[in-house]
Amino acid sequence: MKPRVFILGLDGADESSVGVAMRSGKMPNLQRLVRDRLLPLRSTPLPITPAAWTSAYTGYNPGKTGVLTFQRRVANTYRGRLVNSSDVGDMGFHTRLASAGKSVVSVGFPMMSPPPQAQGSVIVSGWDASPSAPLSNSPQAQAVLERAGYRIDDEFSNDPAILDRGITTRFKITRALLEDAQWDCAMLYLGFIDGLGHRLGFGNQHTQTLLERTDSELGALAADLPDGTAFIVCSDHGFGPFQRSFSVTQWLEERGYLTLRSRSFKSSEAGGVPGIEFMDLSDGVIDWSRTKAFCWDAVGRHAAIALNTRGQYPAGIVDPREAFELAGHIIDELRATIDPEVSQPIIIDARRREELFWGPFTGEFPEVFLETAPGATAYIAKRRRVNDGFEIEPGIVHSGQFNSHNDDGMWGSSFPIEGEQLRVEDLAATVYALLDLPLPVDCDGINRSPSKTIVGAAAPAYSAEEEEIVRKRLEDLGYL
Repeated sequence: MKPRVFILGLDGADESSVGVAMRSGKMPNLQRLVRDRLLPLRSTPLPITPAAWTSAYTGYNPGKTGVLTFQRRVANTYRGRLVNSSDVGDMGFHTRLASAGKSVVSVGFPMMSPPPQAQGSVIVSGWDASPSAPLSNSPQAQAVLERAGYRIDDEFSNDPAILDRGITTRFKITRALLEDAQWDCAMLYLGFIDGLGHRLGFGNQHTQTLLERTDSELGALAADLPDGTAFIVCSDHGFGPFQRSFSVTQWLEERGYLTLRSRSFKSSEAGGVPGIEFMDLSDGVIDWSRTKAFCWDAVGRHAAIALNTRGQYPAGIVDPREAFELAGHIIDELRATIDPEVSQPIIIDARRREELFWGPFTGEFPEVFLETAPGATAYIAKRRRVNDGFEIEPGIVHSGQFNSHNDDGMWGSSFPIEGEQLRVEDLAATVYALLDLPLPVDCDGINRSPSKTIVGAAAPAYSAEEEEIVRKRLEDLGYL
């Protein structure tokens, strides 16, 4: 029987959304497919969509792909450029499977625009599609998209009717493409859990209603999958509420590492300086001539601090010879920072980038990464609206109702998995194994399918009797 894999990607899904719906009986088809098993799936050190999904379908940590956030730093500037499929290149299993003669059908995943030209495979870009690029690498698929009324803008709506139509359309497109292809791996992405969480907050009723629609469509699709198809549902990170927030820019300013030109700025809608949480760092909010460190990005309980190093940034003031020591001082001060309301540390961990990432692009990343205490989320800077713009709030810790990403997403599969502490990189490794292909030698992920071994793995070199003889020799030599 030809091995096949179907992957349903649910952005921002975890036990608190999909798990609750499934166990309350609102997702019976998913519950049947995964045999009532959902496990936490650890995201990347910055649990954010581009890094996490890229790691999921390459099997590599961000240090090997260079994809850490939505932006990648442009050399000798304070700006970043948006990441896209060219950053992934041929590292994803959707292209490597095609090179091995396997056919992939992928609908709606981010970081797949422009769509890779993978021979024999069909790639449909998602909501981050480039306006100048085709939505698919296949003319036949492009025709299917037009007939189905595929709209990437559906993902950005708060209207449940529009989102419902988008889910139905994406399943319809997937079924049509699977009918037309002798596929080996199929992938479908839905982003409404994360999108509505950011726009409407955690626990909104629309999300639960749309999960029921997703389950209904999944049941119809699953009924047509060939016998023996391995099914995986997974996410890139989770999503949830927080009661406290930690503002990195304010902390850096308070400690003397950063100087602001102004605490007030206009909104991007008014044509002024955009909100600084969107990292438009070269505009006039920060005085770079007196700034040693700044926040590159923050999401969930994690944030990244970059040093304003001479030679790396146009107004860098940190001597490269002193950067390592400065990063150490920042780490020590972060770990000693106390939440004044609860008299407990607000930062439970702070590390150098080299402790979290490995690979040729690690040096591009900010030098320090922090993790806040449970119940607290991190912001680049906490702002509040005033008149026609915003101002940066005083203080480093703020109370309120905040919504953001959680570290752990979700994994469910039609087969039991081996091992503990699943990571997003394990998706690629497991797909390779399920399709009887060898893992790339530098893959960071682990095959979690117990019924599949890696093709090309070493066969036993000895019979049982021979092994006992050689084992005795090793014992005599003191090795065992």
